Parts: sequence; C-alpha cells; structure tokens
Amino acid sequence: MSILKVINPNIQYRLPALQQLKVAKHISPNIFENKTPLFHIDLLTFINGEEKYKAAAVFRGSAKTTLLNKVNIFCRVFFEHEPLTIITSDSRDKAESFLSDIKDMFISASNIGYAISKGAVWTKEEVHVTVNKDKKDADGKSLEEICIVISISVGTSPRGFLKKNMRPTLIVCDEHGEQSRSVCCR
Repeated sequence: MSILKVINPNIQYRLPALQQLKVAKHISPNIFENKTPLFHIDLLTFINGEEKYKAAAVFRGSAKTTLLNKVNIFCRVFFEHEPLTIITSDSRDKAESFLSDIKDMFISASNIGYAISKGAVWTKEEVHVTVNKDKKDADGKSLEEICIVISISVGTSPRGFLKKNMRPTLIVCDEHGEQSRSVCCR
C-alpha cells in the first residue's frame, strides 16, 4: 500500500475520508467487521472540513467512535502531526479505553512499517508518539514530530488546558451521557 505523507499540513491537503478509511483498514483490519457505509465517508468529510467547531449526533451502533476516536485521530496524528489531542468521555474508564485503542493502532502501524513510534510517555492517560523518527528532508533537516494524545473524563475540563505550553489543537468529546450519544471535534 502506498502511504501518503503530509509534511506541512494544510486543510486543503488533508487526507480524504476514503483514504483515511483505507489507511485504518490497512493498520487495524480487525476494527472493521462490515463493509463501510457511505455515511462514514460523509461523517469523516464533515469532521475534517474547514469549520473550526463541529458536532455530530449519530444513531447508536453507527461506529462513530471507531471513525472519530480511532480513524480520525490516527490520521490527524500520522499525516498532519496534530500536536496535542484531547479525548474526553463521561468516565475515565471510557476515555482511557478510547486511548488504549488508538495506542494499539500506533503500535500496529509501527509494526508494519509506518514511520511512527512510541515516545517518552506511554501511560493509560497520555501518550507521546514520534512521527518520522530519524527521518530527514533533502537538506538534512529533521522531519521528526512529537504528538501528544491525552484522555480525560467529563469532570476534567479541557478549557484552559496547557501541556508543554500548548493548547489542545484537537478535542474529541464522545459519549457524554448515555442519553446523548454525540461526538464533537474542535
């Protein structure tokens, strides 16, 4: 499989939804049991659009968590080097479970040859991954990027959150209350 690489991310060059799904299926084929319905492509296209704030409410069992907490976050980290991603959920266990699944994708990708590896922090609440480890451009400049993904529960607000003097660049809120199965991305 040919892997696209985005060194200087720009919304107009963001990996299209269909390509994101193909990459995810290549890395973690076990998370996809059925053929991809067309609305998955529409949902990823919407979430990856130019608007800064988005919200999606989708029926139960639609795989929105797989799409937005796994496929979207993996692609944003690997292809766009998303600096600081926060995943929130209504409980610490759920948030950590989402992060655990993403960690599995990072490991799987590394094992099959993607230029991504574990960074200095690798806990159940926070991971640092290195994209393009030891890679250099034609001028010898390092292409290495450190990306951070953190899980928090609903009681912890991402508002005002700082990590290494950075504000979150992507916030994904999933399963905030059993009655309102919604996902938001910032």
